[in-house]
Amino acid sequence: MSHFVTLTLLGTAQDAGLPQAGCGCERCALAHADSSKIRFPVSLGIRGLDGSNHLIEVTRRLPSQLSEWSLSLGEKVSIIPDSVTFTHLHLGHIEGIGQFGKPVMAMKDLPIYSTRKNIDYLEKRIDFKLMVDDGNF
Repeated sequence: MSHFVTLTLLGTAQDAGLPQAGCGCERCALAHADSSKIRFPVSLGIRGLDGSNHLIEVTRRLPSQLSEWSLSLGEKVSIIPDSVTFTHLHLGHIEGIGQFGKPVMAMKDLPIYSTRKNIDYLEKRIDFKLMVDDGNF
């Protein structure tokens, strides 16, 4: 148990991250040439006082972000979130949700937090509905 809640920025770029597909701007070109310039889409990891792990936003770069989060906390294996929160449903904030399903992480009963409107929308998506039916959420 820790005496502190730990916040870890897992990404600071807009939905597509940096570089963006199909973009030839100077920043994207630099990121293609130098991996230290790559920026992941916005996401936040929270380690609670009890050691629980809470993920805010689930991006397409989820595997890398979980790995970075683990490294930042000195963990030897990738962190598995105990809950997920979506602030809103832009593609970049929910795009990685399928990785919690059977083919990848096979999560069981992972709590998801968001507004009722957002949850209602997600429940209409066939991919999300299948994961709910499989017990991932």
